[in-house]
Amino acid sequence: MRSISLIELAWELHKAGQSADDIAPKVGKDRTTVFRWFASIRLKGIKKFLKDYKLAKKGRRQKRKTDPVIKARIYAIRERYRHFCGEKIHYWLQKDYGVTILVSTIYRILAKKY
Repeated sequence: MRSISLIELAWELHKAGQSADDIAPKVGKDRTTVFRWFASIRLKGIKKFLKDYKLAKKGRRQKRKTDPVIKARIYAIRERYRHFCGEKIHYWLQKDYGVTILVSTIYRILAKKY
């Protein structure tokens, strides 16, 4: 059974008077999950909750690691211009390559090598 169906079933059982502790094993979820569902449903309403739940499950996650090409560019700029700080490297990355990256990330990358 899909999660949306499980949530709807759990909510119907809850409206029929069953406790979340009794519902959790029936839908195969932990009781804390069921309590969270009910808290959000009470706050938003069932339709809004299900809509938000569906949207939250779509799409790919963003990459969490810095692209190796960007790291190589940071190292290349640093090798070429030894006196450049993170701010200047940030400026040149944006100017030459159109790359926007946080200065703190640049310093974190530089700290691994230097």
